[in-house]
Amino acid sequence: MNQKLIKEFYFETGKSLEDYSDKILEHKIKSDSYFETKYNLFKSNIVEFDSLFSKPFFKEIILLFNKNVLCAVFYKFEGVLLDYFNQCIQSNLPNRGKVETTHRNSILYTFSEDLFFEILVTDNKTTGICMMNSQFREDQLKTIQEKKYELLLINNNIEI
Repeated sequence: MNQKLIKEFYFETGKSLEDYSDKILEHKIKSDSYFETKYNLFKSNIVEFDSLFSKPFFKEIILLFNKNVLCAVFYKFEGVLLDYFNQCIQSNLPNRGKVETTHRNSILYTFSEDLFFEILVTDNKTTGICMMNSQFREDQLKTIQEKKYELLLINNNIEI
């Protein structure tokens, strides 16, 4: 990831939990979904990091770790900001980068084999950005059956 994006997004996928231990707090929620069970969730406690590309965060930043490695970061904003963030991210996309419109309210950017960004506008008129690694992206693409099977293994302490 280029230095401008590293500074803007603050967190980097692939970094260890220890790298951010003084900047995050455990995010306790009921583990009833695939991602909440497979990943350890944390929230940012960095008060001065309160916006992205000059847009203030609507909710806390959520970080997902698997085996102590940062796999995904979620940023949420009030309003429909798809076009705004599209311009911001496109201007930083590397030459070999790829852009896909997955739905009419979602855009996926491939920066490298192990770095993806997705912008998503929700029905309740909020905009989210997910910065993720390839493992998290692969998990997003799994079928419901694949996720159920993996949860069965996780819940029975069977190494995947």
